[in-house]
Amino acid sequence: MPENPRVLRVVLLGAPNAGKSTLSNQLLGRKVFPVSKKVHTTRSQALGVITEKEAQVILLDTPGLISPAKQKRHNRELSLLEDPWKSMESADLVVVLVDVSDKWTRKQLSPQLLQCLIQFSQVPSILVMNKIA
Repeated sequence: MPENPRVLRVVLLGAPNAGKSTLSNQLLGRKVFPVSKKVHTTRSQALGVITEKEAQVILLDTPGLISPAKQKRHNRELSLLEDPWKSMESADLVVVLVDVSDKWTRKQLSPQLLQCLIQFSQVPSILVMNKIA
């Protein structure tokens, strides 16, 4: 249960281009987070808030989880590697997005995602199958 029962911090995790920002925008009812077909559009954690009467849901949109080797090989910002993990430190709930239209990622969760979920196993999680044709 959150420290403040009227506030719920929800972290969206998944591979790059799984649809985290698109889902966040839909939940917020407006375009808050940039969206494109380009990989790594979200480069750092971003926050959106839904307020309904006395309750708030804070959405934390995160960069797609990548391995340290990939971050280094492609010379990407450190925030791509660190921000998803940092977001989990304050999460009340994690929404795991899987792009089921991608034949390479639809049948399994990445080692980085599994490691993050294991490390923060006290945080309840739900799985969202995204991009269903």
